[in-house]
Amino acid sequence: MKDKTSKTSPSSQSDADCNYEPFGGNVRASFVKLRALKIILKTADVKDAGTDDSVHLSYFIGVHYGTNTGPAGWNLDELDKKWDDRERGRSDIYEIDFIKRQIAGGHGGVNSGGIAFDNFEKAKAASFKLQIDGNDAWTISEYFVLGEFVEYVEYNERPIESYKNHGWILMGSTPPKTGFQDSDSPHVTLSTDPSEGASEFKLDFNAVFPEDGTPIVN
Repeated sequence: MKDKTSKTSPSSQSDADCNYEPFGGNVRASFVKLRALKIILKTADVKDAGTDDSVHLSYFIGVHYGTNTGPAGWNLDELDKKWDDRERGRSDIYEIDFIKRQIAGGHGGVNSGGIAFDNFEKAKAASFKLQIDGNDAWTISEYFVLGEFVEYVEYNERPIESYKNHGWILMGSTPPKTGFQDSDSPHVTLSTDPSEGASEFKLDFNAVFPEDGTPIVN
């Protein structure tokens, strides 16, 4: 079994060998960082559910010591594939890699690009929305959102940090049985035409997140 409690600087080893020391001592800073997102979206298997309109993910990046993915403020990423996506009855997976968007400043360390939050509770409260650019309505029946997280802690008494790679965590999914939030329908429809649906939909991060400082469990 790999030793997950050794003390070392993350800049000296690969991402696969991430280590973690339980929180303690004179902590200077601690936070969690969202390094990537995977969004699985299933187009409903009903008439006219698919769309050819552009769909974007809208999200807010706040100012934080640990953040070095930008720009700060509201960001808009197009969700698009090389093939015809968002077709009736089909699921599509979209990935946003914040590591590749690392900018100068913010927190250093190996593969350190990402959006930082004070803790998992703040990450769970983050706002990520689907937005459609057109009136060719799109109907969704299911969604899943996964986030790749790393947890950092830095101490005053030594110039190295401890960190833990949580890997992929389920952040949210279609609420079971009851369908989408604030609706009795098992589907949600996006359209810029208000008679067909809403122009945006906030993804509900309703999963159980880890507790800050919880040791890795195999």
